[in-house]
Amino acid sequence: MQATEAVSNGVTDAPPAQVRGQEVQNLPVTLLRVPSSVQRARRQNQNQQSLNPGTIIAWQDFVILVLISTSCYFFFLEQLLIRDLETQAIVIAAPFAFTLGLLASIFALVLAIKEYIWTYAALEFGLVALTVHLFYSTFHLSAIYSILLASVVGFGISMSLNSLYMQYFTWRVQVAQNNSSPV
Repeated sequence: MQATEAVSNGVTDAPPAQVRGQEVQNLPVTLLRVPSSVQRARRQNQNQQSLNPGTIIAWQDFVILVLISTSCYFFFLEQLLIRDLETQAIVIAAPFAFTLGLLASIFALVLAIKEYIWTYAALEFGLVALTVHLFYSTFHLSAIYSILLASVVGFGISMSLNSLYMQYFTWRVQVAQNNSSPV
């Protein structure tokens, strides 16, 4: 690049580079474009708009739901098991409470209608708690078997009820559409 070209391109005038007394020509040059503050702000704005606020709220609800569900399962299992198992009740209740809370939250988030996630989680807790109490206190199964069996039964019943509700809701919408359309 000649010195006159460098000045016309906006590059400051510098003495030509020389190697062994000769001017160096045809060197490859890589230009780096630095975005302006306006371009950076525009890119950040586009990135923020691409995040769906509903998704963020759903994940925040999920974390809170896991915490509350885990606490509820833990305190219920602890109270149920403390009479017979004394100090070992916490050893059994803690991992099962976390697992049940996480599973219940995932099922509620995935299976339930958005407006009824918390109701679905409460239904799951009620059914699991009722069946754990039934198996442990009435049928005198061991604690671990009671919790495992009750979780399958409680989650299964809540999923079945949810499926029936979804079928009923779909049927009701179809009936309403058929009645409103002229034949």
